[in-house]
Amino acid sequence: MDARRQFSAGRARPLAEPRRRWARARGSAGGLALPGASESAVAFVSVRRGARRGFTLIEVLLALALFSIAGLVLAAAYVNVLNNLEKVKVDQALEDELALVRAQVLLQPELEEVEAGGDVPTVNYGAARWSAIVTPSERIADLFRVDLEIELEGQGELVPPRTLTQTLWLLRPDWSEPADRDNIRAQRRKEIEEAKRSRAL
Repeated sequence: MDARRQFSAGRARPLAEPRRRWARARGSAGGLALPGASESAVAFVSVRRGARRGFTLIEVLLALALFSIAGLVLAAAYVNVLNNLEKVKVDQALEDELALVRAQVLLQPELEEVEAGGDVPTVNYGAARWSAIVTPSERIADLFRVDLEIELEGQGELVPPRTLTQTLWLLRPDWSEPADRDNIRAQRRKEIEEAKRSRAL
């Protein structure tokens, strides 16, 4: 009888030992370990379970703050680009109107007509009134300096009136007096001869 009990105890001991190991592994891994799993497999399951945790509230708020700052920066850059494009359009329109006034001045054949000024209708700024002061050059014959003053009438509050000044240099032999032309040329010949004598010395 004692021999049978010892034999039964000897057979039960090898079966009980794996069961106890499996129970310990199951408790440490949160119930994810399988019977016969090794300790490395249990540790791997535990690590994988810890890696699947979600974002914390601080991380979510920080991400939202970063996205908000980036959105504000992009919006400000976009607004600046639109403002610059609108400014370029306005400057181009103004340059077109000034070019029209300059063309009108160049079309005047007589000096008296240029000094009298005139009016030019424009597309964006209404009527443009211009006046000119013509001054002959003291060193170059038949060259005249034309100082323009241009008054743009404007169109309401969106396009207010403006006053601009520009300077043109025109070569007009018809505007010169023969005596003034001869004096300028004589003065230039004298300067050239003096320069030649100074080089010879």
